[in-house]
Amino acid sequence: MSDCILHQKYIKKALRKNLFPDNFTVSRYSFSPYMACGHGCAYCDGRAEKYYVVGDFDRDIVVRKNIENVLLKELSNLREKGPVTISSGVTDAYQPAEEQTELTRKCLEVLSYFDLPVNLLTKSDLIERDLDILSKIALSNNVSVFISLVHLDDRIRKIFEPYAASVESRLKLIGKLKNAGCSVGILAMPFLPFIGDSESHVRTLFTSALKEGADFIMPGYLTLRPGRQKDYYLTRIKEYFPQYLDDYRQMYSNNLQSGNPIKKYRDDFTQLSGEIVESMKFDTMVPHRVYGNSLHSSDELFVLLCQLKENYDRKGIETTRLSRSIHSYAKYIEKVKKELGRDIARNTEFLDKLIPDLCRTGKINTILKNEKLSFFISKIFLENKTFDFKTMNLV
Repeated sequence: MSDCILHQKYIKKALRKNLFPDNFTVSRYSFSPYMACGHGCAYCDGRAEKYYVVGDFDRDIVVRKNIENVLLKELSNLREKGPVTISSGVTDAYQPAEEQTELTRKCLEVLSYFDLPVNLLTKSDLIERDLDILSKIALSNNVSVFISLVHLDDRIRKIFEPYAASVESRLKLIGKLKNAGCSVGILAMPFLPFIGDSESHVRTLFTSALKEGADFIMPGYLTLRPGRQKDYYLTRIKEYFPQYLDDYRQMYSNNLQSGNPIKKYRDDFTQLSGEIVESMKFDTMVPHRVYGNSLHSSDELFVLLCQLKENYDRKGIETTRLSRSIHSYAKYIEKVKKELGRDIARNTEFLDKLIPDLCRTGKINTILKNEKLSFFISKIFLENKTFDFKTMNLV
């Protein structure tokens, strides 16, 4: 366990709310029991100045001491149901501090009282401790666990993720979670340039995760925001892989606030990972079959449209017209929800039936302004079908 200093903090608000589900975890709500992270990952985006983490990112861990009580109050007053994600891209719900505080477990116990789907992001096998609660939630709702994994060599893992679970533990975790009724995805990000981004490495990692039963894999390249994050990571490169230091400096010489590497590398990585995905045929987003029963129909359609665009963009297919349909649909749903106002909590059934009713009456085409797309959507919602992004077919 890392040598962490826990800073107790009492909060007034826990949930972050979205009008639409995000296209990453497909959640409407999210919260983090902690701020900063004791896993000590050298590449972590959370080190960047924009996240306002005070002190040593690896050691000074903010513990949101009363989060389960605040969460209970907020969920009791929730107007609109939707999936809840625990953790974020810059902190882990099962980091070393969780073994002592058990905040994530306490929050899961609160969530188990509510009829809500749950998502978790982690690179720790400590989540095994909570399989009892996760399996209980999974009996009536979807539980999706996103496991971060970008290395198959545990020696490399120890350099860049010193206090995270071993590679073997994370691979075995996939099957254990599946047996508990969870869907499991792999956050294969960030692949590290020159160290773990070769075709053979990427393909082997994907193969290993799929063999264990992963439902989807999300690949991504390394971003280094100028400042603390970039400086820290390059210090690690200088210590363990000095032969690549100049290559890294050149690759991230643009110093973009996004942390993106130069365009050539982005394009090359996107092409490589895309070709591997096409040849191996697996989902790179949360599959429709996973989230389809977790959202009411208006949210389900929004995610489906966004995923269609992302999938077509990756394949190089023109999406201008689809983008206009998404924009038009978002404006329509925003207006509907605004008109429902505080009564939205009593209109769950209306939101569930909204899209099938629009398809049945043909009004969906008035909103999407795309006859072919409207026909496709109607097939899904009127015939209870699922779209398989691997084959691009309805099943």
